[in-house]
Amino acid sequence: MPDFQLNVNRTRPENRIHRTRIHRTRIHRGLILALPLLLTLVWAGDVQARAVRWGRVINASPSSLSAKDKRRAARLMNQITVYYGCSDTVANCLVSDPHCQTARRIAGIIVRMVKKGRSDARIKKQVKLRGVSAHPFKKYRFNLKHRPRLGAKNAKVTLVEFAEFQCPFCKVLAPILKRLVSKLASQGVVLVFKHYTVSSHNHSIPSSRAAYAAHKQGKFWQLYSLMYKKAPRLSKSQVEGYARSIGLDLAKFRAVRDSRRSRLVVAADKKAGLRAGVKGTPTFFINGKPYKARKDYMELLDRLEEEINLVKGGR
Repeated sequence: MPDFQLNVNRTRPENRIHRTRIHRTRIHRGLILALPLLLTLVWAGDVQARAVRWGRVINASPSSLSAKDKRRAARLMNQITVYYGCSDTVANCLVSDPHCQTARRIAGIIVRMVKKGRSDARIKKQVKLRGVSAHPFKKYRFNLKHRPRLGAKNAKVTLVEFAEFQCPFCKVLAPILKRLVSKLASQGVVLVFKHYTVSSHNHSIPSSRAAYAAHKQGKFWQLYSLMYKKAPRLSKSQVEGYARSIGLDLAKFRAVRDSRRSRLVVAADKKAGLRAGVKGTPTFFINGKPYKARKDYMELLDRLEEEINLVKGGR
């Protein structure tokens, strides 16, 4: 092949250097032009952050946020509208209406989620779910007679849990729920358990019937905690061993567990859950209101405290 063909598409070194210099010059010019805008945005974010009444935020620690996260939280507070009480943005309500607990709790949700690095879209969705949980279109009533109860004797806020003993997430939440009730019982919170058995779990119905039998001897919550601790080891003989260890009369326990009554009670709870739209476990209702938001200690605590305030006529 002739030599001249080898150099057809080659760029001379001096041309490459020239083009590189031009490219770098353009980048530098772009940065110089963009710098005032970036500084303006940071300054505006700082102004927003300084205007927020951080001391009024409930169940969160704004002081733990970095300066960048504080600006982001402030921006979200200026975008999100309060779903009850003060009819303005969260940031404005924190300033103008310090008695609006709803605004202060939404601010807490924003701070907690910004701290965890959640996206803006996820934070806004969580606030929306919280609003639907606190003020749903429909409330449900359940037959809670003779069902296991833990907490206040004179309930102002009733937390109904639909669960079953082979559910892994129910197992995680079991100690959290007992901790919540221990903290809030003095303020009128009670936890009521309702069975929601799952056919795909082979020990689901037998363990629920065993729990009912323990309840008839006044030891539901002891067996509740022990079965969740031991799950998924919930065979008939294993559960009987747990029943023996908490001091149940095994003859009475077996008789009640295997009775027609235990079968009917467990089935009735499942039907009540289905009518209320329960699709999985655990599912919660707070004073008959379906709980749609995140299920962890802080979010459940904040929602229960919100309901306590609403029952008292607060906003």
